[in-house]
Order: sequence, then C-alpha cells, then structure tokens
Amino acid sequence: MSNISEIAFKPQRVFLIRHGQSTANVGSIVGGPESPLTDQGREEARMAGEELKRHNLNNPVVVVSPFTRTRQTSHHVLQALGRRTPEYVDPAVQERDFGPNLTGKDATKLKDEPNYFIPHPDSTRRRQMRILNPDWRPEAGESLSDVRDRAAPALDSLIKKHPNRDVVVVSHGHTIRALTAHFDGNWHSGRHVKNGEVKVFHVNHWGESFTVGSLDDRQIAEGKTKVHKDLRQLLKKPEHSHWEVSVTGSGHLKLTSPLSNNYVITASTPKSGATKKIEKDLRKAVKVTSTSQQADALIRKALRK
Repeated sequence: MSNISEIAFKPQRVFLIRHGQSTANVGSIVGGPESPLTDQGREEARMAGEELKRHNLNNPVVVVSPFTRTRQTSHHVLQALGRRTPEYVDPAVQERDFGPNLTGKDATKLKDEPNYFIPHPDSTRRRQMRILNPDWRPEAGESLSDVRDRAAPALDSLIKKHPNRDVVVVSHGHTIRALTAHFDGNWHSGRHVKNGEVKVFHVNHWGESFTVGSLDDRQIAEGKTKVHKDLRQLLKKPEHSHWEVSVTGSGHLKLTSPLSNNYVITASTPKSGATKKIEKDLRKAVKVTSTSQQADALIRKALRK
C-alpha cells in the first residue's frame, strides 16, 4: 500500500492588499473616504507593488476601493504591474462604515465599545484571547458580517468572471478581515492586517478556498481531508467530467481539465507499478458524473493502491 505524497492544485490566486499608511492611521482616527497616504504610506504601496511582481501574476484583474487612500495605493501597485488604471473601482470592497458617531473619532476608543470583542474559541482559563465580534454593529454603520456579505459576493463574481486570471484587490483592514473569514470559513483565523500588507489566497474554479496538503491512505479512505473533498467536487461537476490523465517522467500523476488550464492535480507515489495502476483507475474515475458514492468508490480504489 502506498501513500499519496503530494496532491496540489495550480489555482487561481487572489491577492488582498491593504492600503499604505494614511493620515487617519497616523492620528489613530476612524477614517472616512477622504484620508490620503503619508510619505510612509506611499513607500508601503510601492513595496506592495514590488512584492506582487515577485509572484509572476497571470494577467491580473485589479479591483480597487473608491476611497482616496486605496486609489493612491493602487497607483503604485498598477505601476509595478505595468498598468495605468484598474479594471474595477468597486464600493463593494470599500472600508467598513462605522457610522456618523464614530467616523472621524479616536479609533483607540473602539475597544471600549460594549461587545466590540468576543472570546476567541481557543481561549482557556489560563490564556484569555479575544477576537473582533463579527456581529457588533455601530449605530447607522456596518458589522464585520455586513462587510463580508457585501464584499464576498462581489469578489466571488469577479473570480468566476475571470477564471484564468489572478485577482488583485486593493482594500482596507476590516474589509480584508471579512474576506479572510469568507475564504477561511471562520472569524478567528484572521489577524490585524498591516498597512501595505499583501495576503494571498488560492481558490478553485468556483471561488471556494481550499487547502493544499498531503494525504495518507486512512485519511483518503475516510474522506476526512479538504483536498479529497475538493477532488470529489471536481469529479461531480458535469462540465468538468472529462480530464486528461498522464504520468510524468518523475512518476507523478497529472490530471488536467481540457476546458481550462486553471487546475492541475498531481498525485505522486513511490512505486512506479502502483502509479500505473492508479493512472488506470483514475482514467475511470474522472468519467464519473452521476453519484458521489460512485465517485468515492473509484477515488478510494485509485488512491489506496
């Protein structure tokens, strides 16, 4: 019995960039739309653009919040990418609205608001931790959940509209927290996002985040891994029912969708004989389009050899 030592996707990527330092950040003010970058903020924006260049982006789609600080940040990002203007300026990714009673006020006072924080799910008696309460909503403003509910659908739509291109979003701290929760499926894995920071997420063709990892036979048989579930989803999609299966010179199995070069699934095994058997069974598995039980059976048979 062999282990599958690698299962990896060649995915579409989403880059979330927080704007550089603004005048509101310097004064610890809850910023509104008009808060320009400082000299430090312009340098942070330039460095974010340079970091993007190192990722060798695939014909990126750029979407920017309409606020002054994000528009100015995007100028440096676009310059690094050899572009002049973003393809989208979208209020769906603008900063959280804290309402008229808090906007322009001292941001350090937010922590004193009732229910602004809730206990972290991993808190213990000895180690107390807190996270931002996603359901706390200031008067006439937005909760983090509200921000997620407006920003995530817009981003998912953009991802699906441009499936073979990377997506770059120039946005804000709370909005990036909300989108991180959307990708991770929880509110406690995120953290404070620094000015000019670049966060990268890998998504599959339907805008769902996934984890790249290694599997052992027991995990595959029990179907407990996220990677395995994503593989099942691929097999269950009628429009992706036919895949090309090949074995590389190093003994890796490669499954490629003929409809798009956006995915490459690679499985490797230390035994060449087992590789050939897996290849044969996978050729059967990738044609399954009816029930998940059939797909599961063929996947288990293929990957447990």
